[in-house]
Amino acid sequence: MGHCHFCKSAKITNIKESFARAEICSYDCPRCGSVNLTEECAEDIAGIGFTDEEKKLISIYLRNEYEKNERKAWGKQLTLEDLRQIIDQNPSLPPLEKIDRVLLNLEKESEYIGFSWRIDFQNDYPYYRTRYFTDSGIIGTKAFV
Repeated sequence: MGHCHFCKSAKITNIKESFARAEICSYDCPRCGSVNLTEECAEDIAGIGFTDEEKKLISIYLRNEYEKNERKAWGKQLTLEDLRQIIDQNPSLPPLEKIDRVLLNLEKESEYIGFSWRIDFQNDYPYYRTRYFTDSGIIGTKAFV
């Protein structure tokens, strides 16, 4: 079984491999959300040499697009050029801006004052635009708004 190209999670599901080779092109990842790559991109991604930081930025972007799309797969197959654009257009954020993003996402998810839900620290950190959950400054496993 394969793993996510960006966050290395081994818990990917709905795997679709390329027709020509055994490269994984499309899958659902618990951290990144729905990932859909062209066959060329899936075959070349390992050789491109994205840094860990660049992979984390791609993971953050993919998860946020997945959440914006109401947790449904979005149809666009990503190319290597798309991945480079994601990296260029989504720089790492300073700490205060990360906290603002966390609060904005929590506010969007809240149905009423006092609403609470569990955050999966293993998989939800890209949704809050952080590389690791410790970046966000949130402590605990429950969020209240």
